[in-house]
Amino acid sequence: MRGPHHFLPSSWLMAHYLWFVSMLILFCFFLFRQFKINKSKALYLFTLTTIIIFLCIIGFIGTELFPIYQITILQFYRFTVLIYWISAVLIYGTIFNMVINNNSNIILLLLPLFLPIIRNIQFNKVYLTSIIILFFLMIFSRKLPKYLFILILILGFGLQHYHERLNINSIIGHPTTESTLALWVKNNTPNNSIILSPPDFEKFRVVSERAIVVDRKSFPFEKYAMLQWAKRICDIANQPQCNYRHMNLSIAVDGYNNLTLEDLEKLQKKYAFNYFVGRNLLPIKADYADSGYYIYKLPKAENNGEG
Repeated sequence: MRGPHHFLPSSWLMAHYLWFVSMLILFCFFLFRQFKINKSKALYLFTLTTIIIFLCIIGFIGTELFPIYQITILQFYRFTVLIYWISAVLIYGTIFNMVINNNSNIILLLLPLFLPIIRNIQFNKVYLTSIIILFFLMIFSRKLPKYLFILILILGFGLQHYHERLNINSIIGHPTTESTLALWVKNNTPNNSIILSPPDFEKFRVVSERAIVVDRKSFPFEKYAMLQWAKRICDIANQPQCNYRHMNLSIAVDGYNNLTLEDLEKLQKKYAFNYFVGRNLLPIKADYADSGYYIYKLPKAENNGEG
C-alpha cells in the first residue's frame, strides 16, 4: 500500500539501481584520484561509503530474505543519500576546481551542472529557466565573482526543486482545490471536528488544522498502528475484503469516490467523523462545493468502538 517503495528493495525500479551504481562508479574514480592528493581524507570517505553499503546489504537481508521487524523499520538504505552527497561534493568540487582554478575545458562543467537533473528533466517554464541559468554559469564561470557564481548556482538548482505540494503557503495567492476546501473546513467547522478526506489529498490535515480519519502520507512504524492505518485505507476505499498487498492509491481513490450515504453511515459509526469531503453526489445538502468537490456535514452517528 504505502510500504513497498519505502521498505522493499525488490519493488524499486531497475533504473534506480543503475543510477546509483553509475554514480558509485564515478565516485570511485574520483576517490582514486583523491588518494594521490589527500590519502587520509580519501580513506575516510572510502570507509564511510563501505559501511553504508554494508548496512544496505544487512537491510536487504533483514527485509527481503529473513524479515526482521527492527531492521525493516530502520530503513538502512536511506543512508545512500549520504553517498550521493559525498559523491557530489567530491566530484563536483574537483571539476569546479579543475575548470575555474586550473583552466581546464569548461565543457567539464556539464557534469556537475546537468548530471543531477538528467533523470527528472521537465519542459516547463521554471525548469527551462533553470537550464538557461546553468548554461550562463558554464559560459561565464571564469568571469563571475565567486560569491555571485555561488548565488546564481543556488538559484539555478533551486528552481528545479520547487515543489508546490511541499509549499504550504501556496494556499496564499495560488490556491489549489485541496487548499480551498481545507481552508473552508478550518474557518467553518468546530476545532474538534473529525473529517473524512480523500486519500489523494496530501496537506488537507495540515491546512485545515483538523483531525482526519486517515492520512495516507503519514505512515506509522509501530506494528499495531501499521495494521490500523492499512485497515482505515481499505475502509475508506470501500474494500471490506481487502488485500493490503494489492491496495494502491488508484484503487483507494476509485473506491472512495463511489462511497454512498449508506457506506458513509457505516464508516461514521466506526470512526465518528463529522464531515465528509469528496466528489460524491449524496442525497443530502452540501455545505460547500468547489471544483467538483463537496463538503457534507453528516448527521451524528454513535461510535461502536471499532477503528
